[in-house]
Amino acid sequence: MTPEQYVQRNPTGKHARQAEFRLGEASYQAGHHTQARSDLERFRQTYPDDELCAYVLPYLGEIALALDDPTAAKEAFSEGLQRFPEGPLSGECRFGMARALESLGDAEAATRFYRFLDEQGTVSPLSDDAALQLAILHYRQGQYAEAVETLRKFSERFPGSELLPQAQYWLGMSQLTLQDFPAAAATLKDQPGKPMQNGTCESFNGRFRDECLDQHWFVSLADARRIIEPWRVEYNSARPHSSLGDRTPEEYAALISKEILGSRDI
Repeated sequence: MTPEQYVQRNPTGKHARQAEFRLGEASYQAGHHTQARSDLERFRQTYPDDELCAYVLPYLGEIALALDDPTAAKEAFSEGLQRFPEGPLSGECRFGMARALESLGDAEAATRFYRFLDEQGTVSPLSDDAALQLAILHYRQGQYAEAVETLRKFSERFPGSELLPQAQYWLGMSQLTLQDFPAAAATLKDQPGKPMQNGTCESFNGRFRDECLDQHWFVSLADARRIIEPWRVEYNSARPHSSLGDRTPEEYAALISKEILGSRDI
């Protein structure tokens, strides 16, 4: 018998509470956001003091972010932290709060939440997510030197992270924006014998070489800057990339919370 069948047949049964929660949780995990939001809100209203709200509130926050409702997300994550500051998903609440605040334009507050999780190191499974998102926030705020500093430490702190390709990409783009071309080239160059280690950087490196470097003979560093900078701006701001869902890198930076980091199961 499924949770839905149990609730329909035994709305006041012994296990109705758990069944109603599982019903909403299953919809959330399946990505059925509208249905999950309805089921979880109903559980929240029916059992406002239940300990399972430690899961319901962050679920509702994630759903609100997925539905592009950062105000509702902020409210859900805030209540989750207030009621369950050391709860099983307190880290997810802080990470979600940072993303909601960033979406609402409060970069300073978002930075505090990202930095808190970042500083947890191996204590928090979300530290690498927070470190990467903090660096991208720096990039979006035009704080390229801060982005470089954060991203340079990423591979040392999180050598096994699945986010290493994204970290390397944003490090290279930050260095390129700062016109530190030798460092950018070194960052975006794959390790020998591992061309598929970082498909994003491999694609960028190839296009940069084919469309720019191989098309010009640079007579000086100033000449290189004069030619490379317009190409960089066009590549970063105007050109859609299939690897980024047919978005420009700047559009991808704005949506990466939802498209990449927010896609992890809580």
